[in-house]
Amino acid sequence: MKRIDLSQLVDEPVSHNPEIKKRVLFSNGEIPNITQYAQARLEPGQVASGHTHMDMWEMFLCVDGNGTMKVNHTTFALHPGICVLVEPGEMHEIENTSSQQLVLNTLGVVK
Repeated sequence: MKRIDLSQLVDEPVSHNPEIKKRVLFSNGEIPNITQYAQARLEPGQVASGHTHMDMWEMFLCVDGNGTMKVNHTTFALHPGICVLVEPGEMHEIENTSSQQLVLNTLGVVK
């Protein structure tokens, strides 16, 4: 059993933009096939630039704030309650288009 208090975790940089911070609840190796379960926080105007993962699915659940997510050539609005699953090989980019923090819970699952 592992109990985690999100408020006690330290901020870590997101690999696609080190200025964006995340708090990792579970990291690679703790749960089979899960690369991480984390909460990312994008400040107003921050962008996690377009990238792909050839070997994993990535799920994003917007829990606070507003922004946009581009998957391949389609752009979606992000607001609390929106969940997006990105499949291996799909290009994805996230942008905080609001004046408030955009908070996303993220889950990575390898093939």
